[in-house]
Amino acid sequence: MHILASTSATILDRSARHAQVIVARVLGGLDWWRYGAERLAETARAHGIALALLSGEDQDDPRLAALSTIPEEEWTRWLGYFRQGGPDNMRALLRLAAARAAGTVADAPPPRPAPAADFYERAGALVRPGAGPARVLPLADPLPDRPLPNPPPHAGEGGAVSGVEGGRQGPDGAGISHHVSGQPETDQPESGPAGAAPGPAPIAGATGPLSRMRGRVGEGDGREETEAANRANTEHGKSREQARTQHHPSAAQPDQAPDAPQGAAPRALILFYRSLWLAGDTAAIDGLCAALEARGIGALPLFVSSLKDPAARAVVREALRAQAPDLVITTTAFAAGDGDDLFPAGGPAVLQAIVGTTAFSAWQASPRGLAASDLAMHVVLPELDGRVLAGAISFKDGAAVDPDLAFTATRNRPEPEGIALVAERAARLIALARRPRAQRRLAVLMPDYPGAAGRTGYAVGLDVPESACAVLARLAAEGYDVPPAPAGARALLDSIRPRPGLSLADYRCRLARLPQALQDAMAGAWGDPEEDDDLADGAFAVRCARFGTVTVALAPERGRALDRRADYHDPALPPRHALLAFGLWLQETCDALVHLGAHGTLEWLPGKAAALTPACFPRAVLGALPVAYPFLVSNPGEAAQAKRRIAGVTIGHLPPPMTSAGLGAAEQRLERLVDEYAAADGLDTRRRDRLAGLIVEAARETGLARHAGVDGDTAPDEALKRIDAWLCDVKDL
Repeated sequence: MHILASTSATILDRSARHAQVIVARVLGGLDWWRYGAERLAETARAHGIALALLSGEDQDDPRLAALSTIPEEEWTRWLGYFRQGGPDNMRALLRLAAARAAGTVADAPPPRPAPAADFYERAGALVRPGAGPARVLPLADPLPDRPLPNPPPHAGEGGAVSGVEGGRQGPDGAGISHHVSGQPETDQPESGPAGAAPGPAPIAGATGPLSRMRGRVGEGDGREETEAANRANTEHGKSREQARTQHHPSAAQPDQAPDAPQGAAPRALILFYRSLWLAGDTAAIDGLCAALEARGIGALPLFVSSLKDPAARAVVREALRAQAPDLVITTTAFAAGDGDDLFPAGGPAVLQAIVGTTAFSAWQASPRGLAASDLAMHVVLPELDGRVLAGAISFKDGAAVDPDLAFTATRNRPEPEGIALVAERAARLIALARRPRAQRRLAVLMPDYPGAAGRTGYAVGLDVPESACAVLARLAAEGYDVPPAPAGARALLDSIRPRPGLSLADYRCRLARLPQALQDAMAGAWGDPEEDDDLADGAFAVRCARFGTVTVALAPERGRALDRRADYHDPALPPRHALLAFGLWLQETCDALVHLGAHGTLEWLPGKAAALTPACFPRAVLGALPVAYPFLVSNPGEAAQAKRRIAGVTIGHLPPPMTSAGLGAAEQRLERLVDEYAAADGLDTRRRDRLAGLIVEAARETGLARHAGVDGDTAPDEALKRIDAWLCDVKDL
């Protein structure tokens, strides 16, 4: 716990002097809590208390050992238990401390290091924390005959969250870890795997559907969740087990690790911090595994000390090689740095899922969504590795008060809706990659930014209609089911016309499934869906043209037609019913969306800036639909909105090459007259005066005089000056 200096005296006077054993970890060393440490040492010596003042960091502080009252050898051993962490080491420490308090002698194993990285299996971990270095087994080798228990849940929790069995409670209580769970580890293990890691245990199915546990995650002591999960198991019965083994044939053989997939069910490698495993705080990871498995995806959770730890990187590389996952989901923070070494181009897609340090209540209330630290660690820096932000799966929240300790631990509270979104994004990406190209249904969305009349399909720095034609031609050449592309941009635009999209009845049904707050906002801004201008013959019209399995479309108006420019990026105005219906239609009829050019309006709809909720409009409109977004490379600030709010994979394109505008034919003739005027000035006054009249006359006939700021009242000499200056300006553009 954190002890403030002002409360130290109270704690010492009321509690410490009555203890038999005191263990205090001092973060920062003696100098950061000198008063409290010295008072504890004084109290311990006065009352015969066994005192262990331990450093809270990797650096030793001999002064803390000198103030402690237990022998130095015992002090070193106790410090080792904390530094290695994990339930087994904590049990050993508690056994020795209890013996000290009772005045007896107890035997306990020495501190045991945890591996830098290893597979974690919810139904039976391959390696127990503190059980020594990981066994180096080929990834496809059988598991040991004797199953090893996985880390027990924290004290007071039943071990099942979101319908997933989180582990079995050990006989000696819950494990305690010195790590701040879910945060990057800075420690380096004294020993660990020498490269390869043990193979993952068979993929277990979820013990109950995720949706059954919504609204209860993180509440109470976990017993209700366990009972609900057991009831869900009974309800699903044989059909659930059949579905599980159908998706994962290896699940029926609990003692056999799955081989690398060869045309088998899809797999997702999940990377998470070892500190979560050591603390038994894996509820969010368990929930994500269950959500993936419910979608037919084998979950391979792998904990790592850090993606910058060479030992952990070696295990991850071997897992990628041997297991050949379809996709990687990482919850690690920061950037891996040399990410190409770990996740090379052409390998599986890498999704970023957030295990947030933001408090659950703060996330719910904040329009920004994430605290600044989470935004930096889990969003901005991972973008440097090219990870796609899939969503947040947990936030910090207080557990139930432990009646014996009178203490409320802060845990990672799973966010079921966020877990479902991440799993659905993974499922859609895997399905897209596995589907033959000729069967992939794509939508090419041309932005319709409010510009000058006649600029339909306008984007900044990109000729969208011509680019759409080029994309269609390239797709056809790459094996997509696309007939011959239109002859050009004009032909493409002429082929786009209103066609029936989502019916009003289907829209009402889907709207009713969205959060009530979103429904109320839509009704308050736009009234009943039947009042929408794009509704025709019982369906919302979509401006589009179909080319085989590819649809080229223009999005419906964002807001009012008379206020296009003002409404286009209004951060508070909900989208019209037609735009929401368009997004729901895309989710159901397309496998992926290509948003052609910057910038659209979907990523600017009302909602949180990051870690969106179901009530945020970008998430409601596009859901988990994969989005590829060619974006102007010189505008990274606005591209970030697409990355963080609609999980867009932004593909940078260069701005158009800049060249001198030059002069047209009329301007060139006018320039020749001006040059002749300059040559005649001072030599032939009659010719000069005649040329002056021709210059003004030619400028008025061609309409260039108006651009140069010359009208009927302008004096001849002033008119000549303005025309000459205007020609110089045009030439320099």
